[in-house]
Amino acid sequence: MVVEVLVVNAVGPAGVAVPPEFDAIAADDENYRKPELGPTLVRPNRDRCRSSQPRPSRSRNSSSRSGAGSHRSNTPASATSQLSAQQEERLVINNDVTLEEDPLHFLGELSPKNKEAFELHPSLCKRWGPSLRQGLEEKMRTTLLEKYPHPTNFGECKAPILDLEIKRALDQLTLRRDKYQAYTQDKVGNTIAALGKSINKLLQSELPKPLKDDILTDLNNAVLIQTEVFFEMSKSRRFLILPMLSPTVKEVVQDSAPTESLFGGDLTERLRAAKALEKSSHELKHKSKMVMTSHRATNKSLNGRGQPSQMRDARPQRSPTRSFNAARRLIGLLVSTAPAVKYGWAHIKSLEREKCRALFDSKQNYLVRMQIRSTTAQSDLKWWETNIHHVFNKIRKDTYDLEVETDASRTGWGACCHHQKVHGWWTTQDSQQHINALELKAALYGIKIFTKDKTSCNILLRLDNTTAVATINRMGSTKYETLDGIARILWSWCEERDLWVTATYICSKDNVQADQESRALPADTEWELAAGAYEMIVQRLGIPEIDLFASISNHKCQKYVSWKKDPDSIAVDAFTIPWGNIFFYAFPPFNLATTSLGRDTYPGGGEVIRHAFSMKGLPANSIGTIENSLAAATRKQYSTTYKLWWAFCSTNHIDPFRAEPNQAIKFLQEQLDLKPNTGYGTLNQHRSALALILDNLSCSGIVKRFMRGVFKMKPLTTKYRHIWDPKTVLNYIESLGPNSSLSLRQLTMKTVTLLALISGHRLQTLSLIRLENINQSPQGFEIWITDHIKTSRVGGEQPTLQVPFFQANPSLCAATTLKDYLKATQPLRKEEFLFITFRQPHRTASKDSISRWVKEVLKAAGVDMNVFAPHSTRHAVTSAAYKKGLSWDIIRRSAGWSQNSQVFAKFYNRPTQQHGYSLAPAILAVNN
Repeated sequence: MVVEVLVVNAVGPAGVAVPPEFDAIAADDENYRKPELGPTLVRPNRDRCRSSQPRPSRSRNSSSRSGAGSHRSNTPASATSQLSAQQEERLVINNDVTLEEDPLHFLGELSPKNKEAFELHPSLCKRWGPSLRQGLEEKMRTTLLEKYPHPTNFGECKAPILDLEIKRALDQLTLRRDKYQAYTQDKVGNTIAALGKSINKLLQSELPKPLKDDILTDLNNAVLIQTEVFFEMSKSRRFLILPMLSPTVKEVVQDSAPTESLFGGDLTERLRAAKALEKSSHELKHKSKMVMTSHRATNKSLNGRGQPSQMRDARPQRSPTRSFNAARRLIGLLVSTAPAVKYGWAHIKSLEREKCRALFDSKQNYLVRMQIRSTTAQSDLKWWETNIHHVFNKIRKDTYDLEVETDASRTGWGACCHHQKVHGWWTTQDSQQHINALELKAALYGIKIFTKDKTSCNILLRLDNTTAVATINRMGSTKYETLDGIARILWSWCEERDLWVTATYICSKDNVQADQESRALPADTEWELAAGAYEMIVQRLGIPEIDLFASISNHKCQKYVSWKKDPDSIAVDAFTIPWGNIFFYAFPPFNLATTSLGRDTYPGGGEVIRHAFSMKGLPANSIGTIENSLAAATRKQYSTTYKLWWAFCSTNHIDPFRAEPNQAIKFLQEQLDLKPNTGYGTLNQHRSALALILDNLSCSGIVKRFMRGVFKMKPLTTKYRHIWDPKTVLNYIESLGPNSSLSLRQLTMKTVTLLALISGHRLQTLSLIRLENINQSPQGFEIWITDHIKTSRVGGEQPTLQVPFFQANPSLCAATTLKDYLKATQPLRKEEFLFITFRQPHRTASKDSISRWVKEVLKAAGVDMNVFAPHSTRHAVTSAAYKKGLSWDIIRRSAGWSQNSQVFAKFYNRPTQQHGYSLAPAILAVNN
């Protein structure tokens, strides 16, 4: 309802200015008299709520109206002109309006006591009735809503928004219904705004006080009724949404009052607090103990499932489909088959969990397509496909070959079997897990230790945790993924060795031995090096192959040797195995340090180089600088040589840093004999590595003559006798379509490949492009390479990549593609380098990642990647540019070779199937 107060000034003693609306009302009602004097207020004739303050009684006849008009005849024209009908400004309740105490009596009366009926003016009924039954016309509705927007300082009259957490949990039908209700609720807010606008004008008017108070009372009561409607609509919206929520969420939100959000806002924190409270209440609750009675064995026999069925489904298989119902039927069929398939239950849980997740994500919609994303579920489907036709479950007897008891505490785990006892301690991370998970891990460790040399046997496993017993017997858990993961590892171990485990409950008072082992105090031998110190060792010496003194709780390598029996150790007691030909890490107990240090070990490639420089008398602080003269890839290659050299010297009792040239030749010949396919390049790499640590090797004539002999036996050959045609790759890139239709993955690969093709540079160069070194001009992009690359030389110039716009074919324009790539990745990037990974988290792309992207594009274009490497783009584009007539100077300058370099002519110019800005015009013109 929209109410406006119209105040009209008298224009003279004989007449008044009357709005045109009054004429329309008079035309509909013959008995209606047009006002004759003074300012007049048009309103329905109805009873009003009176304030408790006594006021003079007034008559409602025409004479009283005339009296009111004469009383207002002295009103200044400027006061009434401020409330003219032409003023339509946005409603803002001014805070600086000062009201007298007397007019405020109408604001305090919330519930009128007089509810007498009244009649509206017939003309109003005629105009409002159709709107109540048919609604307003679209144009009028839009005009009114725009005319009375929500006040800027009264946000409470806007419909509360639906909380984001609740919104994600609702289906589309409920969301559409709530959206419509919120739209209707906003209209109630517009009504409050219209009434407030009228009250705002009336508060600033100079009407007679009795009349002014009477009007304000009616308008305020109308606002209060609308606020009640507004509140009831909020309650209605909440009432329709609450049944869709889970009990936990419902309990959290049902008592919260609406604010700007329908359910009070800050829902995430409140849910987290509720879950924490629920968890605490479970821990505080007294747990009842299981009482063993004589009839439990009888109940177990009566409730048993009986012998597993040996029948197989002989019905024809239906064609595969990806619909959710088909996936549900498939999983149900596998569940019904699982009792007859050995270890079948272990490969069902992941599929059941995937089904539940898909149903949750689709809001209980059974018509959607189900996609299995979990690699575990995919591997389980493959397992069923491989084993369902020939794997069967045997009828078993209650006889067991092995009996294992396990237990876990907050500090460690223990297990015993036939008077053999083992124990271990949890890591800090493990100790934070739930006790059910720790009990399962203890069972897993006990089974691994006592069945390493067992196959095809039945095992009875005794535990004092009913959850762990049920999880093992059911071969996993659908609800608890952590427990299912541990059970899956246990049954995978059993499946590899054809073991069958039956778990049973044992009272804690009867599980004494395993319980004592689980509570054993950590021994002084359980020490480990700090993670930071170990990382420093790895960075300097390399990654070791095996940890010689470790346990399952502190091992640094995947392979390790334990002091006592351990679940995953490859051996027990490091002094019982040879150390000679392995690169190991050893952090022994302090009482064994002198024994272990007596072993001759390979220290790593970096340490070999540093020790060799130190033996030459170089200052210690300069060795690191000299070591940086070697590229990282070179140090990695040399490390392979030094490892072989170290083993050779240990076998022949040679000092690796003072060997003679003839001993080095013996080593090189041995490598040539052991690997007949070894070429000159590999052997020359070994020679270069040895020359770095042996002073007398680089100038030895006999070593040079030996290498010349190797060259004649196995001469160097070019890597490629021919090269692929760039036109093949350009055709494929052109077929991808415009950049706007490509995904980030496709756009990234296209940008990398085009830059590699039009620049002729190595992929290492592309990985070092920084955003700050990219300059755009009307002709294209200019990219400076400031980092050290393979072709960087002392006193030489760093390369500059020219990427011009190619107007002849926008689909192959590298500059346009680069521009689109920068725009697409701008909101994602946090790195200073150009290329970032297209999967989250978006990090700087390494040289290997860029190489992999180029390889994928070349393979998709039809290039044989069994013959060619991603680096072959450098061969292909420079050879194609030369065939197009581009001069050697431009090719060398564009591709980063020096002016007198013969590398292109010797190694890169290969047969394939214009002078200018760069290689780009010549390469891209191949496709035209």
